[in-house]
Amino acid sequence: MTVVAILGAPGSGKSTLAWSLARHLSMRLVCLDEIRQDRGRRWGYSTARADRIFDESGAEALHRYDSKFELFVLEEVLEHLSQGVIDCSGGLVLQHTDEYRTRLNQALARIDSVVIATAANDKRDAVVDALVRRLRNRTDDPHVEEWTNRGGRNLLSRLEDAGALITHGDTHRVVMADGADTDSLAGSLGERILRRHASCSTKGGESA
Repeated sequence: MTVVAILGAPGSGKSTLAWSLARHLSMRLVCLDEIRQDRGRRWGYSTARADRIFDESGAEALHRYDSKFELFVLEEVLEHLSQGVIDCSGGLVLQHTDEYRTRLNQALARIDSVVIATAANDKRDAVVDALVRRLRNRTDDPHVEEWTNRGGRNLLSRLEDAGALITHGDTHRVVMADGADTDSLAGSLGERILRRHASCSTKGGESA
């Protein structure tokens, strides 16, 4: 069985790549953003509080509040998923305490392959726009200028830096440029992942 996680900032092309990869691997696709808010309520997530945090303290404070719930959802999904592609929430890679960073590393260690999607320079504006929608997907959304002026650009840089520091036994880093053939990219990526998994399975059988 193989579990693959796709990480990357919103707007990087992460979700499109995850969908194509799941199709090539004939695996179930799990999108954490689709279940995050609903399941997050179990652990005390509040949209009203998230709104208030952004209004009072800006984008980075909102991410500090949101990111731990993204981690909780990933941990829960991994308890029940034995095979599939996980489209991780865009803010997952940046955790703000030693405890949550440790828990993120432990969660990633349970995953067979990790793909980190990074937006090419020609997609920066699209990434910023997607971050606005992602972090403020509620009524009365701010304009891009409001979000970026309240720490959004700095948050994007921190998300990219955190992604660059992710270490995993089978990590694939992909730069997603505008006009890229995502389907072909997913096909070649899927082949590499399956070869790696087959090789590890063979070595495991030999050592046994």
